[in-house]
Amino acid sequence: MSSSFDRAPSFDPAVLDRLRLALRDESGAFAARVITTFVRQTEELVLELERAAGGQDIVGASEAAHKLKGSAGTVGGVQLARLCDEIEHWQGAAQDLRPVVASVREELSRLQAALATYL
Repeated sequence: MSSSFDRAPSFDPAVLDRLRLALRDESGAFAARVITTFVRQTEELVLELERAAGGQDIVGASEAAHKLKGSAGTVGGVQLARLCDEIEHWQGAAQDLRPVVASVREELSRLQAALATYL
């Protein structure tokens, strides 16, 4: 993994701030629903990604990473989206996916902690 991933922030609150501004979500109720939905749905996507990587299924891992990347981007999960982009466009050996997928799980935990403090 490149060193640029190590320096990327886990969470960019400006993404949700812009969403709230565009939707005039002064109370934060809509943003809270977006965050809740993200947390609920991403667990299944990460499991799908882990299963694909465990089975050395690069196509399946790419598809799961694509879905997760979009979700992460919606809530400002900068680092998670970058990791997913790396998996989505994976050019390496299938067995080398597992450590990157493990990083996705770790990054998801960091992002969820950051999102919990957002509102």
